[in-house]
Amino acid sequence: MGLQEHVKRPTHIHGHTLDLLITRQSDVIIAKEPEIERYFSDHAVVLCDLRKLCLPLKSRTLSSGNSKQLTSNSFHLEDIRNSSLGRDPPNTLDELVECYNNTLRSVLDKHAPIRARHLKSQSRPPWFNDEIVKARRERRSAERKWRASRLNSDLAVFKAKRNLALHVMNESRRAYYKQYIDENSSDQGRLFRASKRLSNFHVDRALLPDTDARRLANEMGEYFVHKIAAIRSELDADTSGATSLATSASTCKDWKNALVHPLPKKAGLKPINYNKNFRPTSEADAVIAIENWMRDDKLMLNDNKTEFLIIGTERQLSKVSVDKIKIGQAEVSPISSVRNLGTWFDSHLDMSTHVTKACACAFYYLYNIQHIRKYLSRESTEKPVHAFITCRLDYCNGLLYGAPECQIKKLQRVMNANAR
Repeated sequence: MGLQEHVKRPTHIHGHTLDLLITRQSDVIIAKEPEIERYFSDHAVVLCDLRKLCLPLKSRTLSSGNSKQLTSNSFHLEDIRNSSLGRDPPNTLDELVECYNNTLRSVLDKHAPIRARHLKSQSRPPWFNDEIVKARRERRSAERKWRASRLNSDLAVFKAKRNLALHVMNESRRAYYKQYIDENSSDQGRLFRASKRLSNFHVDRALLPDTDARRLANEMGEYFVHKIAAIRSELDADTSGATSLATSASTCKDWKNALVHPLPKKAGLKPINYNKNFRPTSEADAVIAIENWMRDDKLMLNDNKTEFLIIGTERQLSKVSVDKIKIGQAEVSPISSVRNLGTWFDSHLDMSTHVTKACACAFYYLYNIQHIRKYLSRESTEKPVHAFITCRLDYCNGLLYGAPECQIKKLQRVMNANAR
């Protein structure tokens, strides 16, 4: 369901966690892990810090002087008489105008100096237009008039202006969203990015805003060119070393016969079906075979990023005691689930991990689309739903053939939520 529980410690006197704090995984309202305080009864008090979420404010500087300070007591003619304009005015017109401007500017700076003010304001949404500004101004004017008079007639006018302003804003947002989705519906990638912007998905950019894109692209290209060259040279060195060892070695004919005989899985089995009755080769041999196959295709196995999964039933897995295997210079431990091309595989191959993550992702996007649903038509709503949810459920759905019914019911609940 895309939910997250934040209380990690017991909240009951008997050691149970009964008091919960649950939010959606997409929300970042919890600043840090909740703390368990004293027990007023059999339950403890859970305290947490909430993060204040608000849009970033735009800052601008406004320089102005206070004209109210220019009173008759402070602003008098003595400052002008004592200036160069009053004592020795210039003869030419251009010099006289310049002296006039300088004199008045100096007097104003003396009695009403210019001070810089830093103002902060929220950025307006793209659907905000002049019609909304006019409707909101009329609504505010009608509200002030009603609060001053307290008449029922003024209250009725205020409610009408308020409803009109709300209607104008909703229509403007609806028209903007529809046009925005229609313009980006021709390309799936553009539609995906447009829908994320409309749903207020916040993406943390790893690059600084002042990063030179061209220089960064060139540096990344050079990095990968050198990395590929280094990998190929290392592969060529390994291949030449293995070939030289193989060609220089000499072995006696009698030593070429294998002295290790494969063992049956159970005592008494006859070697009728080799693949069925005999034990497989060791994991070390399998890793070496994979490394040789990749080396022939100019590929290198990354030891530190290698994962392996043990697949079987619960009874079979209970008999396995493989803690780790050695791949190159790294020791890799088994994991419960792995991801391959966007699909999750678990140890039992019942696709439970894949279905759970797909449902959580689908409900996460449904929750965000719900915020703008009332501003979208049915046709406009279908496009982000297909872009975010339906395509994820359809991806590799052939792997769900034969999955347990409980897993199929989870996907069916997602489809029912889409239809609603």
